[in-house]
Amino acid sequence: MKDKVLFHGSQIAGIESLLPVSSVHGKKVVCLTSNEVLAAVYSVKPVEAPYYWYPYGFDQKGRVCYNEYYENALSDIYKGKSGYIYCCEKKPDIVPLENIKDAFVSYKPCKIMSVEKLDDVYERLLEYIEQGRLVLKKFDNTNERQRSFAEKMIADEIKEHRLYEKPENPYARFLRERFHEVWEKQCENKNLK
Repeated sequence: MKDKVLFHGSQIAGIESLLPVSSVHGKKVVCLTSNEVLAAVYSVKPVEAPYYWYPYGFDQKGRVCYNEYYENALSDIYKGKSGYIYCCEKKPDIVPLENIKDAFVSYKPCKIMSVEKLDDVYERLLEYIEQGRLVLKKFDNTNERQRSFAEKMIADEIKEHRLYEKPENPYARFLRERFHEVWEKQCENKNLK
């Protein structure tokens, strides 16, 4: 049965059919995943569209690895937040998304078969960690190279979206509050202090 089901994580309750919406992929699609853990990760939106904040990858065993780019990031983003994992039937017109593991898209609406409410998404993610289905790469255990990578990624986001010009933008506030030193450095580079 699992191979015939795809998941969609959302903070919105009561969805009966997932409708295609504009996405970072440049088209109106319904985004789905074959990985229930990813659906839980996506059931909370840390930042509003068109921006996104999902710092994960996969290990050699194919497990989702959540990377904390600041101390207690997993708790900060997910603790106390509710979400929903919606299940849809996997149909031939739902296609894999190229170059993104476990990701699928549909250009048509997808009817919901079932839904599970997550009262506290953080608690569910901890369960996945305990089960070995999710790997948490804690900030405390990152080395200098990994921290430099994260800082460069944040700086690139600030530059690419010109967030230093719009400090009240929700994504700008999110980055400024969590990566204050990187934010300040970008503002200094633009003489905006």
